[in-house]
This record gives sequence, C-alpha cells and structure tokens, in this order.
Amino acid sequence: MAKPQKFKERLTRYTFLLEEIRIEECRKNALSSGGDLLRRRALAGVCDELKLLLDKESEEYEALIEIINQVPHVAERQVLMARYMDGRTWPEIAAAVYGNRADYEERQQSYMRSIYRIHGNALLAANKIMARCN
Repeated sequence: MAKPQKFKERLTRYTFLLEEIRIEECRKNALSSGGDLLRRRALAGVCDELKLLLDKESEEYEALIEIINQVPHVAERQVLMARYMDGRTWPEIAAAVYGNRADYEERQQSYMRSIYRIHGNALLAANKIMARCN
C-alpha cells in the first residue's frame, strides 16, 4: 500500500510547477521576438508545453483549495492560502494577521513565531484531511 502523500510535499510540488510555468512564459516571450523557422518551431513547442502545464496547475490549484477549505480553523486556512496560493512571504503574512495590533512593532518576532506555529498546525490538519480522502 502506498504511503499517503503529505500536504507539504504536495504544496512544494505545486510551487515548483508555478516556477516551471514562469520559466516557460519567459521562454515564450523571448522566442516571440524572432521569425525564423527554428524560433517558430521552438515557440510552438513552448506554447504546447505551457498549455499542458497551465492545465495541470489549474487542476492542482482546485484540488489544493478543496483541501485547504476543509481545514477547520480560519487562521490556519488563511496562512495556507496566503503562503501557497497567493505566494506571500512570512513577514507579509505576519503583518496581514497581526499588523493592526498596537504592539506589533515591538513583538514582531513573537508574532512571526505564532505564524509558524499556525502554519505547522495547518499542515497537520491538511494531512489528516488528505488521509481521510485516500
């Protein structure tokens, strides 16, 4: 029996997929500026690959959102969404969650640790959700 896939591993693969799409889009833009046969062939190949990657990304995005939406705690869902689906940095996430608090500046590191803790709990919850679905 196959080991259940961990949610963090799945999120990591998703971010790699996003990076591959970004690189293919750069290749497409670079190849679009020429008109010789070799460039046109390469451009056609890149466009075909980009379509496949975008279809795969769309499918995985929907599957990840479905899992994230089942995480029971709002803060955990929001941290997962901000980090992986919106591509936000840890400091941006901490500022979004705690930035309106009067003591945010002096307790910024404490709030950052809290974000990491919320993130860890969110991953545990998502792993349980994935295990139930398998």
